Formats: sequence, C-alpha cells, structure tokens
Amino acid sequence: MGLDTVELIDELEAYFGLDVPDREAEQMSTVQQLADGVCRLRGGCDAATPSPVRQHCLATLSRELQAALRLAHPPTGATPLAALLPATAAHWRPLLAPLATRLGWDLPAFTDPWRPVPPTSWLGRLFGREPQRWVDWRQGTVDDLVDWTAALNYRRFYHGPALTRSYDVLRAVCSIVGEKSGVDIWEIRPSDSITYDLGMD
Repeated sequence: MGLDTVELIDELEAYFGLDVPDREAEQMSTVQQLADGVCRLRGGCDAATPSPVRQHCLATLSRELQAALRLAHPPTGATPLAALLPATAAHWRPLLAPLATRLGWDLPAFTDPWRPVPPTSWLGRLFGREPQRWVDWRQGTVDDLVDWTAALNYRRFYHGPALTRSYDVLRAVCSIVGEKSGVDIWEIRPSDSITYDLGMD
C-alpha cells in the first residue's frame, strides 16, 4: 500500500471507529470493497432496510426541484437530470447553489466534463483505443443527485460508529475517498479501483 491508501484506511478507521488489519486492507482495492470491508469488520450491515437519510434527501430534493423549476409534479428518483434542465454546469450550478444555502447542505458544484479523447489523437493512439473511464454527471438521475448529496453531507447526516445500513456506509466511504483522492463525488463509482481509476498510490 502507498501513502495515499494508508491515509485513506486511517481516515476510515477514525470515522467508523474500527481497526482494519493490514491483511484486510490489502484486499480492499475498490470503493465497494472498502464499504463491504467496513461492514464485515463491524459484524455486517443491513442491505434490505431503506435508508432514512436517502428517503429524506429524495423527498427534500424532489420538493425543492419542483418549486425551483415550477414543475407540475415533483420529479421521481428515476427522472433524468437532463429532463429537468439542459445538461450543462452553467444551468445546474445557479440552481443548486441557492438550494444549498437554503437547506444548509452541500450540493454538487458540477463542472462540465472534458470531451473524450478521440482514438485518432496521440493519446488514443498511445493507448490503442479511446480511454474507457469518462464519468459524466449529465447522464445521472435524481437518484444519483440524492446519492451524491448524501455522500457530500455524510458528517452532517451520519455518525460513523452508529451506521448500520449498507447504503449509508457506502455513501460515507465514497465521500471519504473523494476527500482523500481529490476526485469529485459524481466521478466516484462503487466499482472504481482506488489505484487505477482514482489515482491513489
């Protein structure tokens, strides 16, 4: 394990109030494996019961989006973000910033992703193909916005040692990984490799 990974494990131990044996840490190579490892070391997590935090975030954000956008009905979790507003940061950031202030929550400050590198470019030729990992928040849904919001506010919504639901543990782990890696929350997926996808050593 490199220094970045050691610091990440230290932060997880401090937040969740547990000790991660070196042998366990060496087997945790993805974000999901980190969350699963936390659950395992704490005797398991509840994957079946809905998270009250998620339900609260969904109800609140749906209501706020309905009011801000003057929609006839609140959006559902499955509503694509692009169906609510043009899928650019220039439209979403001015909407979410006032909501964040009113709610007292951290909400994503979206930036438009870089355009994928074409396979005919020097970088594309170097790798022999177009790089595969291009995470684009513009393809997200209201459910994704809820997940990102729960993660960004994990210290406000959760108390690490008291977490018992798999959803909540994963949200906290995603945010801690984001803080340690410098990767924006909407770019972090459970399947991401800590080293190869998120650039931690």
